[in-house]
Formats: sequence, structure tokens, C-alpha cells
Amino acid sequence: MEWKHLKTYPRTTRSETGGVWSPTAYKFFINKLLKTFEKNQLGAYIGCTYCGIPTVADDVTFISKSPTELQTMLDVQAYYANKQRYLLSEQKSTILVLNDKENRSWSLNNKELSTSESAVHLGIERDSTSKSGSKEVICKRVITARKTAYSLMESENKSTLKYLNLSDTVPGKPHNIWTSCGNEPFAIIMAHLKAKIAVGTIVLQSSKAKHSKSEVSPICQLCHIETEDMIHFLIKCTVLKKLDHHFCRS
Repeated sequence: MEWKHLKTYPRTTRSETGGVWSPTAYKFFINKLLKTFEKNQLGAYIGCTYCGIPTVADDVTFISKSPTELQTMLDVQAYYANKQRYLLSEQKSTILVLNDKENRSWSLNNKELSTSESAVHLGIERDSTSKSGSKEVICKRVITARKTAYSLMESENKSTLKYLNLSDTVPGKPHNIWTSCGNEPFAIIMAHLKAKIAVGTIVLQSSKAKHSKSEVSPICQLCHIETEDMIHFLIKCTVLKKLDHHFCRS
């Protein structure tokens, strides 16, 4: 079908779902909603400290001592999402009930949410039937910390980490790549790329060709001159060189 008398508009840059910029952009976007909950005192408090809606990136948790208040928080969240035109996943949402034996139900966008005995939040499993409480969580986090420390001890022998500069890497602290990038969107994207280079997870054409049994060409798709390996990507690619000179001059 041909559309007549209509103007065309260039496509603007946006943050894709699951992209590196998505969690940070969502935090700026959702901040107004978080302030609404705190201003109206919806959610739990520890003493005088509000802790009703702890949020990390796009992972949101509602904490409340009242079933009615929790439903109100869900309704406010749904209203804000519908107003701003973004989707909430009922399948990825669940209710964890502690110290309450009555049968209750909660809904999101008129769809009933599941009630679970256990749920994983930010890598930490919460179990409503567990009698050990936080002691079990602490043990699991200690095990995770040990695994991380042991993996760093052996990292000097791993060829994929030869660009990481392990002498400046301190367990438990962010790498210099992240501490030096600041809050600028472009700098964060570049830090993400640097981190992938440092740990050897960046996928270049040579890697694609290797894993596809040569069905994919290893030649650089920008300059079309030679195989795109790490040295070519960082130093030799003529197209990327022009971009480097442009940013250096500016």
C-alpha cells in the first residue's frame, strides 16, 4: 500500500529492551513513581526510614504490613504504567506472604497474581516457610563471595582475562572501568564495551566465524579489509580510526 501526501521522519535513537542503557533510563523514568509512594507513606518503614519500595534498575519490590495497602500499591503502579504506556508482567510478578495464614489474593491490571512460598530477588532466595530467616541467606552470600574470590585467584592463568589488568582489581570493589565512567550515557555505553573487551566476552567477526564453522565471514564488516580480531578492532580498522580521530579532535 502506498501512502500519499505524507511526510517521512527520520528514526530517532531509543533505548532498546534489555540494552545496556535500559536499567539506568528506567531509574530516571520511574523516580516520580517512587517519590509518590514515599510522599503518601505507602509501604513499610524501619523506624523512621522508608523502605516500602526498594528498587534496583528495573527490579521493583513492594513491602507492606497491610494486605489492603499492598493492593493499593499495586493499583498505583498499574495506573502509572498505563498512563506512561509501558507494560507490567503479571507472569514475572509474585507475592511472598510472611507470618499470615489467611488466604488472600492480590491483582495487577485485574489479573490475579500468584502467591509463592519462595521467591528470588536480586539473586537472593526468600523462603516464607524457612525458620532460619536471614541466617540461611547469609550463608549463601558467603558461598557466592568465596566462589568470586577463588575465581579471581585463578584469573591470572586465563587467557581471556589478559586485558583486565588484575593488579588494579580489588575483590568487592568496582573496577576502574566503572569508577571512571561517571553518569554520562555515552560514557556508560563505552564502559560497557571496555568491560566486554577486558573480560574477553566481546563477539568479533573472527569469533563468529570460528563458532559457525566458517559459515560466517571473519572479515571486518566495517572496512572489509582483513579479519576482525582484537588487534584489528582496537588499532587497524580504518573506519574506526576515523571515528577515533574525530573524538580526539573534539
